[in-house]
Amino acid sequence: MTGKPRIDWVALVLSIAALVISALQWYETRRGGQLASAAALAFQIDTELATHHYGFGVKNAGPGVARIRDVMFYVDGKPVDDLTPAEEAAGLDSARDFGVDLEHR
Repeated sequence: MTGKPRIDWVALVLSIAALVISALQWYETRRGGQLASAAALAFQIDTELATHHYGFGVKNAGPGVARIRDVMFYVDGKPVDDLTPAEEAAGLDSARDFGVDLEHR
């Protein structure tokens, strides 16, 4: 041994490094493709006092399919099962709340 690195070892190390870099690029490309086809939900909250229009909307802003399977309402950071008492406490007409049927949409 003369202290010089053998050319076959240098080639082996470079090829392993190229393999690792290629695998990382494949992983990042795959992950980016998954993110690009995922659903991106946008929430629109409308509380205009002048028009007496309260509520929120959900819009799918991504190319993927968005399926809403469950909705949970929170009042003052606590989950509620029935919105009627919260609506009445806020001075809203609970008779105008028609709800949403997530099973048959």
